[in-house]
Formats: sequence, structure tokens, C-alpha cells
Amino acid sequence: MRLLCAPSLAGIILAGSLTLLSAAGPSIGVAMASGVFRVNRSEVKGNASLFEGAEIATGKASSKLRINGGARLEIGTESQARVYADRAVIEKGAGQLESPSPYSLEARSIRISTADPKAIARVQLDGSDAVLVSAVNGPVRVTNGAGQLLARLAPGRNLRFLQTAQADTYEITGCLLKKGGKTIVVDQTTSQFFELRGADRSADFGNRVTVKGRGVFGATPVAGAAALIDATSVALVAPGGCLATASALGADSTAPVTSPGAQTAPKPAGPAGEGGANKAVIAGVVIGGGAAAGIGIALSGGNKSN
Repeated sequence: MRLLCAPSLAGIILAGSLTLLSAAGPSIGVAMASGVFRVNRSEVKGNASLFEGAEIATGKASSKLRINGGARLEIGTESQARVYADRAVIEKGAGQLESPSPYSLEARSIRISTADPKAIARVQLDGSDAVLVSAVNGPVRVTNGAGQLLARLAPGRNLRFLQTAQADTYEITGCLLKKGGKTIVVDQTTSQFFELRGADRSADFGNRVTVKGRGVFGATPVAGAAALIDATSVALVAPGGCLATASALGADSTAPVTSPGAQTAPKPAGPAGEGGANKAVIAGVVIGGGAAAGIGIALSGGNKSN
């Protein structure tokens, strides 16, 4: 049997090391923490370079990540995420995203991104099937896996997402209006509007209604609408309360008349000032408000990543 001399053995080891480095690819960023955390199940203190698909797991201290494209992430305490050059996937616990360039946080069936360089998106897994999302300092967008918009969160808004229904199912409560010659409903939970197709509901323009129906995929709705819905039912929730919403969207409203010459006054209530049920079903995802206020507790401080 032939024995390798020391120079030959050293050459083989060096070649193997270069092969491993090449397989890992270029660094996509750096992770740091004030305590111990794990990168690909190896214990790290201080900081570590990140490579595509790296798994980050934290303990008592959260970990801050800087991605080469400019995104800044924070993985909350007792949390876990898998990190890529263009996205991070929350697998356990909570995370936070702040990015001037396109980057997203994925959690279960949804994708979260900031819509403004100053915006911060906070995301937390809730139980075994829900996701909490909070918007800080700027607007945040939430889409499903197909890229369909589920919600636009204004700063300070918190929503809970739970995928339980069929992918084309919609149930929306909000103001029924006319825009661009089309019938629309403005959802009071997600702050977006949808074009409706179906029976004439002109008698309910200016009222708050609940619409149930299915999405018409591949169709182009009126400008600004999130989707076109083939309505199967439209039920009155309450009269009036939609004049401000119509004005904000440049939409038309025919307010109901309770007595000759008198209009029903708007009723300021609910997250969009409209009252009614604080829940929506959009593209099979049940969306509720007000449940995500405590997301920041698991992160290591402030509204901004350092």
C-alpha cells in the first residue's frame, strides 16, 4: 500500500477545503448577537458570516442580521429562521424586517414585505396555523404564495392571518361604492378594495355590506382594485357611514335617505371608521385585526434595528 507524504496530504486537505468553500458560495451577509446563537446548528458567539440557506436559531438573545442588499433583520429570542439573499423564512417564533430594497419575510403561507424604506414589518408565528403581522413606521404589504395581495397595513396596524378556506374564497365587509363605472367593496379590515361582478346592488351604494364570492383569476379589475370577485351574496350590515371612504378613493356614493332631504350620517367605528365585523376572508386566508400588538416584546429593543 502506497503512503502519502506530508506535502501530498496537505495538498489534498487544501483542495478539499477549497471545494467546500466553493460549494458554500459567496457570503450573503452577517449575523450578530450579544449572546450565544446557532448557525446551521453550530454554536456561535459574537458574529458569523451568512451563506445562502443558512439556518439561524436563537436562545435568550435575539440575533441581528445584515444582508448585502441592504435588508436588516432581527430574529427574536427563542426563534428560528432560514435566510436567503432575497428572503428569510420564519420557522419558529418571531422576526423583524427593515429594508430599503426588495426583501421579504415568509411565514407559513404568506409573504411580508415593507412598502417604504422607513417601514418595519414584525412577524410572529401564532399557534400551529396562524401568523401575526404588525406595521411600524411605514406601510407593510402581505401577499400569499402566488403573489396575490392580501392586505396593506398602515403604520400601527396589526393583523392576524389564518389560512383555512379555499384559495378562491372571499368574504368582505365594508362600503359598497362605484368607481370608474364599476361596483366596488372597500374592505374595512385590510384597507383595500375589490371590484364586484354579479347582480345589480345599486340600492345599497353608500351602505356597509358583507360580500361573499369567489375570485375571478386572470381577469383585470378596475384600476387600484386588489381582485375581481364574482359575488354570490351581498348582505346589508348597516346603512350609511361611507361618505369619507368614497371621498378618499374618488368613488361615487348614493347615501340612503331616512327622511325627505336627510342623509344617514357616517358612523365612525372600526379600523377604517366604518364599523361592522373586524374580519375578512381574502383568497382563502382569514384576516382579523388587533391581535398582533405584542410582537415587539420578543425582539431586543426599539423601533429600529441597529
